[in-house]
Amino acid sequence: EAEAGGPEGQGAVAPWRTELRTAGNATPVCAGAGAGGALYCSAAGTGTVRIDPADGRVVWSARSSSDGGAHAPIVSGAVVLAGGPDGKLRAFDPVKGSAVRDTSLSAAPGAVFPAGDALLAVADDGTVTALDGASGASLWKKPLAGHVRPDFALYDGGSGLAYAFEHAPSGASTLVTAVDAGSGRVSWQRRLDGVLTPVSTAGAGELVLTAMDENSDTAELVRYAPASGVAARIALPFTLDGPQAVMAGDVAYLLGRGGSLLAVDTAVAGGAEAELWRLETGVGRASAPVLGEGGHLY
Repeated sequence: EAEAGGPEGQGAVAPWRTELRTAGNATPVCAGAGAGGALYCSAAGTGTVRIDPADGRVVWSARSSSDGGAHAPIVSGAVVLAGGPDGKLRAFDPVKGSAVRDTSLSAAPGAVFPAGDALLAVADDGTVTALDGASGASLWKKPLAGHVRPDFALYDGGSGLAYAFEHAPSGASTLVTAVDAGSGRVSWQRRLDGVLTPVSTAGAGELVLTAMDENSDTAELVRYAPASGVAARIALPFTLDGPQAVMAGDVAYLLGRGGSLLAVDTAVAGGAEAELWRLETGVGRASAPVLGEGGHLY
């Protein structure tokens, strides 16, 4: 589409379509790297591919014994990493698509979480292994105290902290641990009430989490300040089904599965005062919201 008010061809994006799947009905999963630099996708039956986002051209395609999977490739340490069902993490040269190395994992490929220059892999027994994204070498390996089998949901590049969480079997609380991705040192750990998932950071090292109700809908946001130990709860004006969130300053933008887009100020107590605006997009299946330049939300 051409930019509003601009002539055709100036700032325009030419639509394109690229068929990746050669068999089956699995949906390809993709991840971007850099400002329009490349799009890396994994497709069952096809493997890992690099696409030029300008025109959809396939720059390279790499087949492997795993033939792609259900998890998007990870760009870390100047290589492109893709996991397969055989438990190996394969590294490809981002320019040529040639195989660089294979790294055996003690974790399922979907349990590998990118955290800056490190990759965090969680084994079935709960042990966390940090791998160097460039070399595949192990940086540290240990269980996280208090956790049975944690998941990682968020990495903050400014602080270098990765946030692990684990719901209690009863659903009454969530154990949250902030871990330095490079060293494995635990910065803080706190058990918070409710079924929570870390979604973003705000302010000076504060953590924002979504909170689900008994129907598994998101009814609140929780803003936790580790320095003071205060967990402020921001009630949403209505519940959202599986929202994806992005933050700018104190404002959280939540997009639910039904297309409801809600802007919430996390610095206030909640309710009508917290709601800045809402929009029904009418989109039944949307991507995660992305903040762009000039205050635009895509």
